[in-house]
Amino acid sequence: MSNTIKITAPSVFGEALAREIIKPGHLIELISTGKLQKHEGHGSVAEKMFAIEDELQGNGTTDAYAVDALVQYGIWRSGDVVNARMAVSQTIVIGDKLISAGGGQLKEIASDSSAGSETSQYPIAVALEAYSGAADGFCLVRII
Repeated sequence: MSNTIKITAPSVFGEALAREIIKPGHLIELISTGKLQKHEGHGSVAEKMFAIEDELQGNGTTDAYAVDALVQYGIWRSGDVVNARMAVSQTIVIGDKLISAGGGQLKEIASDSSAGSETSQYPIAVALEAYSGAADGFCLVRII
């Protein structure tokens, strides 16, 4: 595992307050209060915005942002590479298309009743490495 989220530099850097606990590598979204939260929409459209580690405070990829803390984030473009957090019990192979699993994590695109058919899911990234593990593990992904 890499010790950074930013494998490729994002096109946009920003910061906003956290509505909830957020960890580096979480897929996040801006909500109407101007705060950030983990992306909630399982399989839905998502801005390619990920929380990054707070290097200025000496924090790494395992250090979470507290509620109301200032979260640093990046927004990536198609072709960029990110170290993203994976959902519980995922077995990913290189080339798998990944969608939002909700909760700020990614999962393999699949036909299942919880996210609708494959054609109604919106892929965010493609896996660049195999992954098999518990919740909150990291996988290198290329943004679609």
